[in-house]
Amino acid sequence: MRIALADDHRVVLDGLRAVLAAQADFEIVGDAVDAPGVLTLVAETKPDVLVLDLMMPGANGIEIARELSKSAPAVRIVILSMHANEGYVAEALRAGAIGYVLKNSPTDELVQAIRLAERGQRYVSGMRDEEIERYLSQLKSAVDPVDTLTAREREVLQLVGEGKKNREVAKLLGIGSRTVESHRENMMRKLGLRSTADVVLFAVRRGMVKSG
Repeated sequence: MRIALADDHRVVLDGLRAVLAAQADFEIVGDAVDAPGVLTLVAETKPDVLVLDLMMPGANGIEIARELSKSAPAVRIVILSMHANEGYVAEALRAGAIGYVLKNSPTDELVQAIRLAERGQRYVSGMRDEEIERYLSQLKSAVDPVDTLTAREREVLQLVGEGKKNREVAKLLGIGSRTVESHRENMMRKLGLRSTADVVLFAVRRGMVKSG
């Protein structure tokens, strides 16, 4: 089984590589420490499974998973996260991840999630199969306002959620401040948010940025 790894901490990557490479049927094909690197890694190595940290610089794991679900739908994504709340899990599954494993889980749990993912079976830490299916049914029946956002509006949501000012967002995205303001207004209107504090809280609850 061909496995790619993505985490912004090299020591974590080295630990994951050592643990997973010990499995006789696992082959680690490469690793990456940021969003562009993940996309390049997947395109070049075409892994069966990608173990992806939820919080990555450049774009979080949710956005990376969403992009890969379009550009590389055959790759099974297992999110590795320190966050156990439902908001993060929901966003990961909505974005196309098939597994969600907490970082404080035993190694055997990650190995199990990878094996299940390769077979197309879901795994979420702390949830039984029937609970996952019921949870997914609830997600499908609910209209997600984030789905109404354009790709640029999602980028603005994440960056504003990270505390960036309009000028900083404009510089990072290579667009004008007025364009950022327009995207920001549209994003907030679609999500029913009224202030920057609302945007930050929404982004945190949805697992798009780190809390604290």
